[in-house]
Amino acid sequence: MFRTTREAELSRPVFVGEDIRLWSYVEHGLQLPWFYVRLAHHEDGMRMNRMLMLSNIEMLQSVLSQRTQSSWVEDVQLVSPGYFNRTGRWLMEPLLELVEVGTGSVQSKFFVYRVMGDRVYTDGQPDNSAGQVKRTIYLEENRSAYS
Repeated sequence: MFRTTREAELSRPVFVGEDIRLWSYVEHGLQLPWFYVRLAHHEDGMRMNRMLMLSNIEMLQSVLSQRTQSSWVEDVQLVSPGYFNRTGRWLMEPLLELVEVGTGSVQSKFFVYRVMGDRVYTDGQPDNSAGQVKRTIYLEENRSAYS
């Protein structure tokens, strides 16, 4: 979740639509991973990029599912706190793969993130029991499926 204060709001230039708000900063108050996504789109015959800061996996899935011929995900970065990436500091790394793994009869789940350099991070309690169900949420190699 990102948050900000009214003091961080910037004056809206005339060329920006009335439904858009501009902020000089936002805060990320939770020590949880999030995603920095480059969304490419065609506008008036020109290719443009927008960067989205997505606070959770559900938002990433939503953006990935909204691909059109004129708008697509160009790449995804995982932004993770030090305890998660085991470096002691925040890192932004290219995300290569994100997999949801369902386990056990209750279908608890955990997530496996593979980033550049073949580093792998796990979120949740891995369970090596039989009957695991894996679902790929994002695979960089299949970026054309999102673009």
